[in-house]
Order: sequence, then structure tokens, then C-alpha cells
Amino acid sequence: MPLSVVTKADGESIHLWSSQDALVLKMLAIALSPRCTHIKGHGGLKSTVSDLHAALPDYSYVLKTDVKGYYESIDHTILLTRLSGACKSNL
Repeated sequence: MPLSVVTKADGESIHLWSSQDALVLKMLAIALSPRCTHIKGHGGLKSTVSDLHAALPDYSYVLKTDVKGYYESIDHTILLTRLSGACKSNL
């Protein structure tokens, strides 16, 4: 089941994931949250840039996110089509 968007009577949108997707998202959140620098006490921007610069030789990819309001702006049909193609090419 893909992401479902439900609009409440007050106009607020709620995004509902399938149980499998929700589990994956929860596991990602648990794995990534210790590295989230927006959380107080995790160093902020200067520490992040320094850590990233030091780690670059060891990694091929860097992920920077800013998700507030981000999901509402994504055309999920296009996203899923692109992800499907990327996943098929990596098999």
C-alpha cells in the first residue's frame, strides 16, 4: 500500500504509511537519530561541517535533509516511478 493522504475536517493533512513502510521508516529514524545535528547537544552546523569534511574520504555519499513540509511538496507518482527504475537497474 503506498502512502495515503487523508484530509481532516479542519483541513490538516495526515500521511499514512503501510505497516511495512512505517517499520522501515522507524528503523531508519532509530539508526539515524544519533547523527542528527539539529538535536540540542549534537554540535550544530560547525560540528556537522567539520565531521562531514573529516569523513568524506571514507564515504561515497552524503545525505542532507530538511524535512519540515518537504513530503507535501513531493509528487509521489514521479518519486515512485523514479525509485522503481533505480531499484530495477541496481538488481
